[in-house]
Amino acid sequence: MNTQDSGSATVSPDELSPRQRQILALVQAGKVNKEIARELGISLGTVKQHVVAIFKRLNVKNRTMAAYRGMERRAVPREEPPLSQVVDGQLERRPCVVLSLALPEDAASRDARLLHGFMAAMAFDHDALFLARKGHAADVIFGIRRVSEHDVLSALRAVRQLATDIGSTSTLRGSLTAGVAVASMLRHGGWSGEAIASATIAAAREQLEHAANGMLVLDEAVRDLMRAFGMGRGREIPAQVLLDDIDQLVWTGERATYDMVGRQAELARLDGILASDSGRLVLLAGETGMGKSRLCQEVARRFEARGGAVEFFRCLPGDDARFTDTRTGDTLAADDVVLRMQHPVTRTLLILDDLHVVADDVAESLLRTAADSAAGGHVVLISGRRRLASPTAEVITLGRLTPEEVTRLVANVAAPEQADQRAIVDVAAGVPLFAVEMARHAAEELPLPLFVIVSARLDALGLDRQLLQQVAHATNGLDEAQLTAEPSALEQAIAGGVVLRRADGRLEVTHPLLRQVIEQLSVE
Repeated sequence: MNTQDSGSATVSPDELSPRQRQILALVQAGKVNKEIARELGISLGTVKQHVVAIFKRLNVKNRTMAAYRGMERRAVPREEPPLSQVVDGQLERRPCVVLSLALPEDAASRDARLLHGFMAAMAFDHDALFLARKGHAADVIFGIRRVSEHDVLSALRAVRQLATDIGSTSTLRGSLTAGVAVASMLRHGGWSGEAIASATIAAAREQLEHAANGMLVLDEAVRDLMRAFGMGRGREIPAQVLLDDIDQLVWTGERATYDMVGRQAELARLDGILASDSGRLVLLAGETGMGKSRLCQEVARRFEARGGAVEFFRCLPGDDARFTDTRTGDTLAADDVVLRMQHPVTRTLLILDDLHVVADDVAESLLRTAADSAAGGHVVLISGRRRLASPTAEVITLGRLTPEEVTRLVANVAAPEQADQRAIVDVAAGVPLFAVEMARHAAEELPLPLFVIVSARLDALGLDRQLLQQVAHATNGLDEAQLTAEPSALEQAIAGGVVLRRADGRLEVTHPLLRQVIEQLSVE
């Protein structure tokens, strides 16, 4: 049924009837039709009629759009001061991932308690929010307190563990969605606990309502994040998957690859190291999105093409220090990786990618093993965002690509008529990952994967959000005298690489995409 009447005038949520406003509020809270009927004491058919009428009056096509209209109306109350004046913080748009799980209504009470208890513990472990619901369902929202590129992976791991604990996947069903939430945030990061609204929650619950037992349904936004962050080993990711088959969605950290652009100097240097007979330890450094993993893949390909042996491990996020063998997809413990690095049969290129995601003590142990392997005649290539150090290592730092190189990279990803190459070059400002994601999402102003990547970096730094907003909204740099933040907060933002002090003394955000994300976070 087409619920959108293109010929009718759109009304605001405040112009709906009292009953329609009541139902819209419940839709915005994430209630599905059955829950609304029970809560209001009316028939399911009556609820459906009201929902269709609301769609027509708001000129929207589905519950998600209707819920978002309700969220917009409530985000900053008209009669009350904004939350940014009530708490030491402000309202922010936050990228989020929502996991909704449910058991049948006739499930054993023990299983229902286990479901709620497990999801509450999962939320605690991942700094996420737990929302208990009546009956046998619950939600966990990742990304409100702290955004991570690995929130989808954390959710999938948790579903697998829960299914194991319950002892049967045939009665459990789930939904995983991604999108944007509006939440009250503290000035230096973290949820204030006072407000949250998201159409993504409503979408997850609606999707859950239609999920079959034993299945996990994935919306397109979640699947796009999975593709962007290296899940599925290059295979097409299905819209739904059996809970028993979640392990097939293997995380290797390998994004889609395109013809290598730039990095000729770095490749020549690495080729020279591999062509020699001596062992070497090489640390690959560079800011987020510079293509460290892509360069590791290219070096491995070249060495194998010459008949060389390669061991390629990528560090898995989490507290259990585990790794993916990118050649087989097998998951290994740290001790297994150490053994493989210590005893290669022939001269081998050993690659350890994304070392920044493991704990410091594990990273230090692996660096010591890598140095020993290099002393034994092997070439060890290690990459990571954190500052790595070893007295015997060479360091190769990846800088930004030139505008011409970014233009070529964009052309490899999208046809010229599909993407505004000049705009992408300007906003990417030399960062290859930014250019690739903007080219992949040519029709979107700010692709969700990039919103996640940059927000995760900002959250990790714990910077003064009001300071960042002041600097980002200044059209030609900000006079430092206009800052309302403490001087120490400014120095922290400069040290974190988010704000720079220009030669004329004015302040600006260091990268166009950082500025765009900071502006997007703001709810005005």
